[in-house]
Amino acid sequence: MLWNVKTKEGKVTLSSSELLQVLMAKIVTQEKPEHDVMTQALTEYLEATQTLRTISPLQLASISFELGYYYRLFKEKNEVEIEGEGSDRQDTNSSSNESSCN
Repeated sequence: MLWNVKTKEGKVTLSSSELLQVLMAKIVTQEKPEHDVMTQALTEYLEATQTLRTISPLQLASISFELGYYYRLFKEKNEVEIEGEGSDRQDTNSSSNESSCN
């Protein structure tokens, strides 16, 4: 599968591994405390429901990827304030929040 992306600089075609590299670079450079909290919550849920024992690494990756997508939609579609340790941002529903991967 290929992703054809139109950017301000022109058009680029990315393979799945190239797109993954671009996304992984964003994860590394933009650490967000709420992601650590949500990752811990997912881990605790999977352990409590004993799901972690029965799913494959591919299924776990798929769950994580889809949860990330729906978490982003949740923040974009709602007026969300994040409170607690490490949350220096208040309003996270702005459409300008990292809307592109470039």
